[in-house]
Amino acid sequence: MSRRAASTVAYLLVCATCYAQETTPAQSDPPPFFDVEDISEPESEDPFQIHGRFDLTYWHFENSSNIDRFEQEEVNLISPALSLSYRLTSHLKVATEIEFDGLSGELEIDNLYVRGETATSHGFMFRTDLGVHYIPFGIERRYYSPATNPLVDRPSPFRRIFPGSYSDVGLFTATTYKRGGSTTTLEVAVTRALRGPDRDDRGTGRVRKYDQPQLSGRVGFEPRDGVSIGVSGLITNVERRGGSGHRRLDLIGLDAAWASDGWMARFEYLEGGFDGRASEGGTIRRDGWYAELYRKFSFDREYLQAIELVTRYDTIDENSRVRTFRDANRWAFGLNWIPHSQVRLKTEAVLSKERGDQIANNGLFVQLDLHF
Repeated sequence: MSRRAASTVAYLLVCATCYAQETTPAQSDPPPFFDVEDISEPESEDPFQIHGRFDLTYWHFENSSNIDRFEQEEVNLISPALSLSYRLTSHLKVATEIEFDGLSGELEIDNLYVRGETATSHGFMFRTDLGVHYIPFGIERRYYSPATNPLVDRPSPFRRIFPGSYSDVGLFTATTYKRGGSTTTLEVAVTRALRGPDRDDRGTGRVRKYDQPQLSGRVGFEPRDGVSIGVSGLITNVERRGGSGHRRLDLIGLDAAWASDGWMARFEYLEGGFDGRASEGGTIRRDGWYAELYRKFSFDREYLQAIELVTRYDTIDENSRVRTFRDANRWAFGLNWIPHSQVRLKTEAVLSKERGDQIANNGLFVQLDLHF
């Protein structure tokens, strides 16, 4: 996309944000994660919904060889997006989310699906989506958006082993059972799979005749409000380099979250294996985990609705066959100012320590986030 087109997209999103602030009721908090399916419909029950986000981000690293491969210094539009949905009936709706990827300079369709849903008198709810949607794996995908991520960047294990924002073409189902104060959810998806074992091995947006099927899912349990635990899995075959056959890829994840009275804590573990040829580095295992603690202080003042403090620790072993290959431990510290319920200015300092050769790759992020 050209620079002029990018500027046009940014302008339209800013205008949309201003319009939304004048015409929609303010929300005290953003939705659980920026996915159109989780945005509550207004009391007017308008069948058409529009939401969006815009973010301008600056970062600086001591070295361009930082572990997450950011440019040494850059000002960028990371992921401005518009989400649209239309409810056809009480059991059927269509939705889409269109995002501008500021790093690649391209427009992407993260969501485009038809949804059918129904509930029973016994506490079950069934949902089926057909089209392009997010892979049901873990909970980091719920916080990758700037509107819901209290930090600016994402945990290294989910940037470098599994792309948490990855969406795919296929069939997605979810079954939820509520009994008393507890909720159990099973999500399963059959999609067309990644191209390879790394974070950049995404599909091109179309299904090819030699694509391999991919099965992924998560079982989540919420014993009470604010507490959740989950187990996720993914299995597929990915293309060999050069397109000569396929190799097996599997992932497993464990997650837990707690939220109460302005506090939130998250933990997530990810492990994956790739059955590669000797020329591809052989069969490897990769694993990592992160823990994040968040605190929100609310105020009732002009231009100061809240201050947020957040810290995260993550660690990763990217290749079990090569000791200290891009292995690292990383601390992130964030301080956010919220002058309005739909505006947030975030700052984040990142301190990294490699378990092999040390690289001066500490960094600083500043991000202006607008969402409606």
